[in-house]
Amino acid sequence: MNHMPSRQDETGLDRALQSATESLGKTDTKAALLMGTDTALASFAPTVLSQGAVAARVAAGVAVGLLVAAIVVVVLAVLPGLNDDGGTSFVRWAQLSPEEIREAVREDTRPNQVRVLSRLAALKFRRLRAGCVLTGFAAVCLLVATVIGAFG
Repeated sequence: MNHMPSRQDETGLDRALQSATESLGKTDTKAALLMGTDTALASFAPTVLSQGAVAARVAAGVAVGLLVAAIVVVVLAVLPGLNDDGGTSFVRWAQLSPEEIREAVREDTRPNQVRVLSRLAALKFRRLRAGCVLTGFAAVCLLVATVIGAFG
C-alpha cells in the first residue's frame, strides 16, 4: 500500500538518509586513522625484533601478527561491497536501460537507502572496532617487547 508521504515523513526520511550517509563517511575516516596507526606501530617492529632477548622477539612477533590481523580487518571494513544493495546504488543503475532508469527514479527509495546504508555502516563499525582491539593488543605487545629488550 503506497500512501503519499506527509511533510513530516519527508523531513524524517531526509534526516535519516543524511545520518546514515554521514555515519558511513565517518567509518572511512576512522579506517584511515586506524590504518595510519597500524602502519606507525608496524614500523617499530623490525627494531624490536632485532633486539637480543628471546622474550622480546616473541612479544614483537605476536605484535606483528596482531597488526597484520588488524590491517586485514580494516581493509575488509573499507572494501566496497558490490552485492545486491536493494536497488539503491550505481550497481543497479549500471544494469538498467535509460528508460528503466527514468521509471526507477520515480520511486522513493529513501527508506531502502536508509536501511542499506545503515546496515553497511554498522558492519563497517563492527570491523573497525575489531581492528581497534587488535591494534591495542599489538601496541601493548610492542611495549612489552620494548621494555623486555631494554631491561632484559
